[in-house]
Amino acid sequence: MTENHKKENMSMLSEKTFAPVIHMIYSAKQKAEYQVNTTIIDLYWEVGRFVSEKTEKEGWGKGTVKELSDYILSKEPGIRGYSAQNIWRMKQFYETYRDHEKLSTLLRENTWSNNLHIMSKTKTYEEREADVVCRGICYSVFYDTLRICCQL
Repeated sequence: MTENHKKENMSMLSEKTFAPVIHMIYSAKQKAEYQVNTTIIDLYWEVGRFVSEKTEKEGWGKGTVKELSDYILSKEPGIRGYSAQNIWRMKQFYETYRDHEKLSTLLRENTWSNNLHIMSKTKTYEEREADVVCRGICYSVFYDTLRICCQL
């Protein structure tokens, strides 16, 4: 058996034998990305709740939220997503969905940018619900398709 023939046989064996490990890696990466996204959405929900309550009970305004942003950025240099504007968006996110348990659960299926887009482009609860469900399905289909493609 020639050296090239041995390499070809080994390459075919490696692909067949080792491909499941690559699939495991892709699956774990996908799961990690989903969990990180869910955790970030949960965090933004809680920050939004905190700011909403402070606004209602203690009269927080733009100046105090700017101080909060500056405080976060001083304690966590290089952190992204905590500008005063984005903290206000977190408050809006919480206030928009706090009375809609079904949607507040589905929101964790979407990215933060998708959730911001939905809030800015829809006016009614029904429009938001349809958009959230549609984006959640698309997100799910995308990752199911990716998983199937990685198995091939």
